[in-house]
Amino acid sequence: EASKLGLVDKENFGQECITYGDDPSTMTNSRLFARFMSKFHFYNPRAGIVTGSSITTAPETVTKESFRDDKAPSSFSVPSLDAAWAHYEHVTLARYYVDDPNEKTMVRAEAGDKKRKSELYPIWRTPVKELGDFGISVRMYFSTLLVLAAFLCAAG
Repeated sequence: EASKLGLVDKENFGQECITYGDDPSTMTNSRLFARFMSKFHFYNPRAGIVTGSSITTAPETVTKESFRDDKAPSSFSVPSLDAAWAHYEHVTLARYYVDDPNEKTMVRAEAGDKKRKSELYPIWRTPVKELGDFGISVRMYFSTLLVLAAFLCAAG
């Protein structure tokens, strides 16, 4: 959806996304918005400084006093907002495997698994019985909520 709005620059698709094999259509809207905004200096102060995967800085930005062991590197890897979002989506948020089309159920993916293709659990299309992957309490809560909603709708 966001790729249709022009929020994704497909030519400069980051190495972090290639690491996980991400497609813009499977990213969260928040991640797509952050990728779009990171081009602007008011959102990302280092937008004009970063070149590739390493950064060379002016002496006033990084000095030997910045490091404890008096060994300042000549170049170093810059923290990437896109890499942080990729880590958040693949390690923190719950995902399920989609590589087997014959599988009828959603099998919860291991956190950070790069070997098999996975997607985020859909908010509105996840069946209640699949919520058992998150623990019996979660499934019981949503089952009770569903029965209570049906009962209140029937009661008028």
